[in-house]
Amino acid sequence: MEIDDTLRARLDRDEVVTSLVNVDGQERAQAIAVIDAEVAAVWDAITDYDRYVEFMPHTKESRILERKGRVIRFRSVLGFPVRDVWYVIRLTLNEKAHRVDWVMEEGNIKSNVGSWALSAYGKHRTCAVYTVSIDPGFFVPKFLLSKATQGTLPMLIRAVRDRAAATAKPGPVHAHAAEDHAKPKRKRAAKGE
Repeated sequence: MEIDDTLRARLDRDEVVTSLVNVDGQERAQAIAVIDAEVAAVWDAITDYDRYVEFMPHTKESRILERKGRVIRFRSVLGFPVRDVWYVIRLTLNEKAHRVDWVMEEGNIKSNVGSWALSAYGKHRTCAVYTVSIDPGFFVPKFLLSKATQGTLPMLIRAVRDRAAATAKPGPVHAHAAEDHAKPKRKRAAKGE
């Protein structure tokens, strides 16, 4: 993924940048953010499927049903005010490329297709790109889809940020990343005074 100067500036301010993108002729929601952890720590967080219930928003159940090499069948139940959503997805993991792709096999919604793509972003940081298309099986106005994208995706990214930071192996690499992350926050706080 190409990161232009405008996007880089937003990522460097720790923004979670959301948008709607076209992937193979299908509109998908996308979130891009930088996480203050090594790619390996973020990979461990996003592939810790059995523990999603501990840190992913709305997750009431998360369970690996089957694992065959790089392919995992995973069941998840998400709690929402109107009704719970459940699905079984088939995930394909490409650890070397730090990419996960999935497609829904069954559930009480029409479809769920998406991916995670991770790449190094400077020293000790990771650029995470989350792309998803969920079709509930009924019409959803575009403005509601946009609102959901801007609300839910940042929560999901923050959950992964927190999990990666909490589970990263302690040591100088992660201490350095934490120091780097703290510096811009102090500058921003000073500007707002």
